[in-house]
Amino acid sequence: TEDTEEVAIWGTGHRNSLVVILRAIFTWQLETHEE
Repeated sequence: TEDTEEVAIWGTGHRNSLVVILRAIFTWQLETHEE
């Protein structure tokens, strides 16, 4: 059904957002250690 597809899309989008946040934190930590 359409409801199932919407949940699947939301789950993927939520997962991608989490990855972006983790990458940003990881990159920020690397830049901080370099100084």
